[in-house]
Amino acid sequence: MNQLTILFKVILLVSAGFYFAHSTHAQSPVTKGQLVLEIIEVDMPGMADNPEAAMSMEMLKGSTTTHYFTSEKELVVINMMGGMMVNRTLTDLKTNRVVAYMDMAGQKIKVEMGDFEEVDEDVDIQTVVDKSDTRKILGYDCYKVVMTIHNQGMTMDIVTYVTEKLKMASSVVQGVQKNPLPGAILYMSVEGGGIKMITEAVEFNTSFDESVFEIDDKGYREMDMETLQRMGGMGF
Repeated sequence: MNQLTILFKVILLVSAGFYFAHSTHAQSPVTKGQLVLEIIEVDMPGMADNPEAAMSMEMLKGSTTTHYFTSEKELVVINMMGGMMVNRTLTDLKTNRVVAYMDMAGQKIKVEMGDFEEVDEDVDIQTVVDKSDTRKILGYDCYKVVMTIHNQGMTMDIVTYVTEKLKMASSVVQGVQKNPLPGAILYMSVEGGGIKMITEAVEFNTSFDESVFEIDDKGYREMDMETLQRMGGMGF
């Protein structure tokens, strides 16, 4: 398996699946902030002696998903392999408009995803909650939720740990736009295609520069969802 094939498989897996000052004793959930999750572990069982696989795994480590959220707008930014692939999904909660932007290998694509309330209509999500299985991440108490996602003929099981102290409307799980959980994912383990990845929250800020919501779409080629899906999703 060459390095390009390995990286492509990892991109598909990410697409299917993503300690600063704050009060852990807040009485009401936080509805504005910047949450950063990072890929902390990538494993390809059975390929430990493959140098191309080892290089690919090393390149994926440190890739981030950053979620900016307010009561009116949310932006999820996936930055993979040091900026080789950057996906941004902007949700306007007042207009229910969802727009995705992709930067990959010199290509810049903009996709109107549709109405926020309807964009996940073809996605079947089942959850199993286990509040007896807990852990503390970034000072927040979290409990285990296993998500099973059926989308476009694919099934993916994702193990997450969720805190109800942070509230956001959109999802950091690619392929799912609307957050199906009662809080924020601070840990996520995704496995499929011979690859296992673990993502964990590494930073949370209660304030950020809201100019991140002002995306300049100059140079982006507009594409509809049908055309994008024929190209294999390309990370959305």
